[in-house]
Amino acid sequence: MNTCFKLFVICLFLFTLSCKKDIESKITITGNSKELINNTIYLKEYNHFNYLNKSYILDSTIVDSLGDFQFSIKADSPELITISKYSLPPLSYQVFKETPNIYYYSFCANFFANEPCLYIDTKKNYSITHWDTKNHNSSIIFNNENQNLLRNYYRTIDYRGLVTDENRQPLNIATTEAWDIILEEKEKRIKDYNLKNTSPINSFENYLITEISLGAVNDFLIWTNLQENKDIDPEFYNSILEIYNSEEWSKNSVEYYKLTERYITHQLNLAKDKNKNYYEPTNEKLEFAKKYAKANIKDKYLQNLQEILKQHP
Repeated sequence: MNTCFKLFVICLFLFTLSCKKDIESKITITGNSKELINNTIYLKEYNHFNYLNKSYILDSTIVDSLGDFQFSIKADSPELITISKYSLPPLSYQVFKETPNIYYYSFCANFFANEPCLYIDTKKNYSITHWDTKNHNSSIIFNNENQNLLRNYYRTIDYRGLVTDENRQPLNIATTEAWDIILEEKEKRIKDYNLKNTSPINSFENYLITEISLGAVNDFLIWTNLQENKDIDPEFYNSILEIYNSEEWSKNSVEYYKLTERYITHQLNLAKDKNKNYYEPTNEKLEFAKKYAKANIKDKYLQNLQEILKQHP
C-alpha cells in the first residue's frame, strides 16, 4: 500500500468517524400544541451559571396547522433546555441579571413547569405529546418518564410550606427542628424517585438529586433569614453551608447556583464579621470566588463576575 493511498484511507476513516459523532450528538425534540398553531416558539438553553449569555436561543420554529413542531440541535453533554412562546431570556437569567440580590428566592413551578423544560441526554430524542398553557398537572406531557417526573417535582415541591403557616410566616420552632422537617422531606423525595447518590455527575439522576438536596438547603436558609431572632448557632449554620462541599453537584442546577452565591457570601461575612445576604461584584468578591467556588462551575462563575466588573468597574 503506497503512502498516498494510506493517507487517503486514514482521512476517509477520520471523516466517517467525525460524521458518525456529529449524527450521534444530534437530538430531536418533537411536540404538539393545538393552542400554539401558527405561533413561533423558541428553544432556549437553561444554563443558570451562564445567565449573561445573549445567545440563549438555540433554535426557533413555527407550530404547523396540526399543532406539530420539531427542533433538532447538537448537544455535546447533557443539559437543561426550555421551550417557550416568548423570545425573552429564561426566567432565572432575568432574576440573576436584573435583581441579583434576590438570587436566593424559591424557583419552582413558575420557572420550570409552566412551559416545557427538559433535562436532555446526548443520545436520546424527546417528544412532548401534549402542551397547553392552562398550567394544570396535565398541561405538559412528555413521552419520557424522567421528564414527567421532573415536572411533577417542580409542581409539588414546597419545603418552606412545611415550616411556615398559612400566611407563609415562619413557624415558631427550633432551628434544628425546622431543618429536620425539611431534611425528612428531602430524603422522602429521593427515596420515592428511586434516586441513587452514586449516579454519574452528568446524569439526569444527579441533576434531580442536586435540585432536591440543595433546594432543601436553600429553602431552609430562607426560613432562617425570615426569623425575627436570627441568633442561630454559628457551628450549626456553618454545617448547613458546608453541604456545598459535601458532594459533586450538577452544574445545570439552579439550586447549585444559588448555594454557590450563598456560600461565597457566607465566606465574605465570616471575613468581615457581617450578616449580609448578598455582595455586589467587586475585586474582593472575585478573589473569594477563586478560593471558594467549586471546580466544575468556577470558571463560569468567575467569568460572570469579571464581565460585570468590566461593565460597572
